[in-house]
Amino acid sequence: TFAAFSVGLLINAFLTQGSGAYIAGGIIATIIFLALFFLNVLFIKTVWIANLVILAESVALVGGVYSAFSPSSVLGGIITFFVLMSAAYSGREYFQNLLKIRFWQTAKGAVSRAIIGIAFFVSIVSYSNIEKIMAHQDQFFISASTFEQLLVKSTSAVKYAIPEMDFTKSVGEVITNIATQQVAENEEAQRLPQVAQKQLIAQTKEELHKKIAAYFAVAPEAINLRDVSSKALYDITAQKFNKLDAESKKQVAGAVAAIVFITAIGLILPLRLCATLLAVILYEILLGLNFAAVTLEGRSREIIILK
Repeated sequence: TFAAFSVGLLINAFLTQGSGAYIAGGIIATIIFLALFFLNVLFIKTVWIANLVILAESVALVGGVYSAFSPSSVLGGIITFFVLMSAAYSGREYFQNLLKIRFWQTAKGAVSRAIIGIAFFVSIVSYSNIEKIMAHQDQFFISASTFEQLLVKSTSAVKYAIPEMDFTKSVGEVITNIATQQVAENEEAQRLPQVAQKQLIAQTKEELHKKIAAYFAVAPEAINLRDVSSKALYDITAQKFNKLDAESKKQVAGAVAAIVFITAIGLILPLRLCATLLAVILYEILLGLNFAAVTLEGRSREIIILK
């Protein structure tokens, strides 16, 4: 339950403060929660007790996101409860039909479904939080610091497509680097005198400035060349978002929630592997501490029982 509350708390902290450290903390807390959830599937044989534990975990998850608390988050918690209950049932059903304990195969169904439940909850809370911000404030739903941090951290990935792109540099520097590179790759331009090349670079910079402004449908004067690229992009995006009508903003919020869900689903494999590995380690520790034992039933299959 504490692990579930920690997951909700870290999600809440990221939504309100936007620090990337909370994402890392949330992933670690999620792995711990999944490992404990999986051990509950193995250890708790009584269905109603297992469901009661899952209910407590779901309530703790919703309680963690107190600042984003809303009917939507409660609905997300209820749906997550049923998804976790389904995950526990499938894992328990598969486990009971085995002749030998198989952690990885059992976790494949149970933990994967649990991840889907958490992913759904996070996406619902994200949508609810965006709606809440839009209802009370006429501002972009992502803070400037969070937006800029995300862009700066994505610089290395963006460089694969645009090597000259660097969100930590000013707009003017980025445009100058792109213009210089374009002139350097032009064989005819390389034959020109240095003075002519500098003039060509200046002309290319001016054209790029206008093209960028046209792409974002703003006047060139609206893009300050001295601003850091991440800040300039945030200002333009926030300005565009704030001009949208209420319905369009809801569609944007829905799209963001969908992206969050798809991203979380994409992490199923690494999360499942890490959670299962942690569960195996904890299982061995429990056996070593004589907290649990492996016995044989009449069908000659291994069963975990609590002492």
